[in-house]
Amino acid sequence: MKRRIKASKLKGTGMAVFIAVAITALVLIFISVYRVVKIYQISRYTDVKVDGTVKTRSSKTSNRLVEIYQKSAPVDVVTGDANASPRSVSLVFSGLSSDETMNAKILKMVKARHINAAFAVPAIQARGNSGFIKKIKKSGCTVISGGLNEEEQNAKAVKTLCSHLYKSHEILGGETGGKVQTLYVPGMKGDIVTLKAAAAGGYNQMVLPADEDIVTRSTFKNKSEAAAYVQQLTGQRIVIISLDSKAEPVNQEPTVESAKPAIDKQSDLDDKKSKVEKTVTLDQTVKWVLDALNDQKVEMDPLDKVKVQHAADYIGANLKDDADQAVVYRSALTNEKRVALCVRGLSSRAQYDRLAKLLKRYKAGCAFFVTSATNRQLKKQIHADGYALENAGETGMASRDVQKMYQEVVGGAQSLQKMGANPKAYLVYDPQCLPQIRAACFAVGQIPVEPQNPKNMTKGAFYLYDAQDAADIKALLKQARRGGYQVESVGALIDASGTVPELTKAELNKRRRANAGKRAVYHTEVPTTERALAFTFNNLGNTAVNLDVANRLKSHGAKGTFFVTFDEMRTEGDTLEQLMAMGNEIGLDFQSNSTYTEDYDGMARYLHDCLTYMKWRYNKKPKVIMLSADYAKNKGMLEAVHAYHMKAVGASRSMITSGTAKTTDADLPKIFDQLKAVRFTRGGLEYFNLDYYQNDKDKRDGEKTVTGDMVDKAIGQYVDAIAFVSPTTNQIEDGSRYKIKTVSELFDLKKVYKLSPKKQHAVTLHKDVLGKMNSSKKQFAYMKDHYVGSNFVVNDKKLPGFTNREIKQLDKVGRLTDDKVLFLTFDDWGTDQSINKILYVLKKHHVKATFFVLTQHVDENPNLLRAIAADGHEIACHSNTHVPLSDANRDYSRYDSLTGKEQQAMRKDLVTSYNKLNRYVGDVKVGGRKALSLNFRPPTLAVSKAGLYQVFDVGFRYAVSGNVSTNDYKRTDLNTYLNVMQNGSPSDEDDFKVTNGSVIVMHMTENAKYTAQMLDEMIPKWQSEGYRFERVDQAVDEFTPRRERERN
Repeated sequence: MKRRIKASKLKGTGMAVFIAVAITALVLIFISVYRVVKIYQISRYTDVKVDGTVKTRSSKTSNRLVEIYQKSAPVDVVTGDANASPRSVSLVFSGLSSDETMNAKILKMVKARHINAAFAVPAIQARGNSGFIKKIKKSGCTVISGGLNEEEQNAKAVKTLCSHLYKSHEILGGETGGKVQTLYVPGMKGDIVTLKAAAAGGYNQMVLPADEDIVTRSTFKNKSEAAAYVQQLTGQRIVIISLDSKAEPVNQEPTVESAKPAIDKQSDLDDKKSKVEKTVTLDQTVKWVLDALNDQKVEMDPLDKVKVQHAADYIGANLKDDADQAVVYRSALTNEKRVALCVRGLSSRAQYDRLAKLLKRYKAGCAFFVTSATNRQLKKQIHADGYALENAGETGMASRDVQKMYQEVVGGAQSLQKMGANPKAYLVYDPQCLPQIRAACFAVGQIPVEPQNPKNMTKGAFYLYDAQDAADIKALLKQARRGGYQVESVGALIDASGTVPELTKAELNKRRRANAGKRAVYHTEVPTTERALAFTFNNLGNTAVNLDVANRLKSHGAKGTFFVTFDEMRTEGDTLEQLMAMGNEIGLDFQSNSTYTEDYDGMARYLHDCLTYMKWRYNKKPKVIMLSADYAKNKGMLEAVHAYHMKAVGASRSMITSGTAKTTDADLPKIFDQLKAVRFTRGGLEYFNLDYYQNDKDKRDGEKTVTGDMVDKAIGQYVDAIAFVSPTTNQIEDGSRYKIKTVSELFDLKKVYKLSPKKQHAVTLHKDVLGKMNSSKKQFAYMKDHYVGSNFVVNDKKLPGFTNREIKQLDKVGRLTDDKVLFLTFDDWGTDQSINKILYVLKKHHVKATFFVLTQHVDENPNLLRAIAADGHEIACHSNTHVPLSDANRDYSRYDSLTGKEQQAMRKDLVTSYNKLNRYVGDVKVGGRKALSLNFRPPTLAVSKAGLYQVFDVGFRYAVSGNVSTNDYKRTDLNTYLNVMQNGSPSDEDDFKVTNGSVIVMHMTENAKYTAQMLDEMIPKWQSEGYRFERVDQAVDEFTPRRERERN
């Protein structure tokens, strides 16, 4: 009995298990069938390629959608209200993470906070996430459309865009069990084409957030940054949080590739970009934002409570001269032999028939640009014949009023759409209205075209002719046939474009042969005497920094050169256009990879692709390319740069130094203290890395940046410091300022020079001027007649080697004449900060002077030496290393003659010094007078017979000391300095008085800080007293020694 009961129980249990298994199987079968049906629903519309991209299949539906599009009003725009109060936020999550656990975790966080968020899900992602879609709806959140595959912003054809949106609407309706009326697709523009396409796809409204309200996993590094972002939110905002990292600001840049796509090399330069570890997870970012919204008590609105604008109001509100600008097509980038024919001004059927006959004979396509006023029947005939109708506007008249320009473009487009045409392009009639045309075209979704009619036919060229110019059109068609070019409509060519024409091996070799092995000179400064320098920048990855720096430059009346890579010029178009609009220059920044190799061929391809793209996209031809010091050693790369007629430049210095990535504004004073030895120069190329400071990484457009502050302070500390400050007004005199110009402007200036020094024979080791004289008497007579002494080198203690008899015959005064002439002289060497002030004052008062140059450091700043000469001043020698002509004891009370070894060392020093001067200014003549003279000033004014012998024996003509030794390097007070220069210094001090023929000894060093201001005051006074000013070499040949010392 027990066995039967047990068996009965087992039998019942087995039946239950069987039933459970059967039910489970049926459920699984149902789910599988459901998924197959859903997959089939999508597969009817799409093909998924092996690379993961999606291609929609064409169908009759697409043509019907275009008809609906043409008749549809644009959908409304959900955009928020910047002026609303109190502030509120509507959250939209864009896309889904590939990690299902992450999606669930984020939904749980949203649900726990009772937030009615919207999830913008692409139809392709919804296909495999049906369960999660249901969970979204069950949680109280909303599902909106993320398009078909989040790629709609790349659709070139209206038909494709409408088809994508329609299919996404159908699929998501099936997945959610209801109609999805709201659309958000990352990167989609709010132009009229997009809004009408959304309507054709079945949507009622489209979400268009502000660019700054798009958050990705990498937006914030920590909770504090998320809180700071929320803190600055005002009004009613839509915050997009990307779950699949596809959300991004609108980018109107066309997709363009090089003919040979390459794999980029990974840079190993620590200072190229500061590296920040990106370890933030998606759920961390979401939690930070949600916590900040909660902590700051920000009101949370569901998306259906956010302000909606009619499309016309939205477009009108955003339509300004500085609004988003459509890209101008002057040609198309293609690697195929195709050109576009555009015809305008069609006025009669007879004109058209004549052209149609030509087109048919040559099997050519054509785009006829027509206005609303063009005969409707004629337009229908053109359309029926298969030729493209494009937009010449409503009236064919451009306007500088952007609202009128919008009406012109949209009116022309709509008149064509009503008759079944699908215009893509608007013809630019008046380039002076280009900003307004581009803004209007962006809003309307038209492509502004500006054909260039190149004489030599090239791939992708646009040609424009008046309808009456049938002969010219025929000639073009013949030329195309001979060259093997296909002639087609501008719209068809634009649709097929996107590849930079390849530089063939034959073209590469032809250019190389024509260049004949010449190499570009690598410049770390521009050889110029102009009061100007350049600020250079690269790494344009941060728009906020780029524009902040440009605005800082503009506030100082300055312009910069921004060097961009091929990648940056294709992705940062809006930024580049803003930079150029402010007068800045765009140069090229070389970036090597598998195609752009570090040799002639790689550099030639890089330059070809960059220059082709820049001409096409921006109608600009860069003139300079930035190379690293290592690249500058590569002969093949420099050869390619020269072959493309470009300048190769590096940097005088990097103003942003290694190890300072974490710099804040508060750190800048310390940074500048570390850089206090920096001195800017004429022709200098001062380099700033725009993407180095970590504290700038998350700055938003319009915010001040550390890099911007760095540029500002550099101008104040290093540029303004070079200028002359008036002693009377205490203000900088504008004429003395150094201008910050673009690199190309520096190269284009008339004051750029090229060194071509001839070997000099005037001063040499074996000149032996005195040695060839046959007696010591003649030697002394020569020294006596060519030594201009001073009033404190007068006895045997300071004139070693001379006999008392000889000392009596030497000059002990230092004046050159008894006429009312003064000789301003400057010793040693300095920086732009000291010498520019002197040069400015001399030019201001029309005075020429003599500069006795210590040449040890002139190689570091040849532009400054050249500038002195170019201003018409005399360049004379003061030795290379400031070696005195006699040896002094410790307290300078007695001097001894030089030893034989010292004499030989001095001889070499003198020749070295003169050779340097000859190299940089030996060819300079101003007003017929050579800048470089054979005059010499003894260092410290100390002399000996042996020292002077060497000076004259190597070839110097005169050794000139002077009667007024100002000791300006010791001056601590301008007023005292002015007093002694006007009234003289007593014998117990400096013992001088400025009088007729005075040779005034000053210095061009920075420690002689009052010299320029003193001269600015005294030169007019001396001129009012009847004095004139001359260079030493203008009077020295008339010099006669004055044996008796003159006291003040």
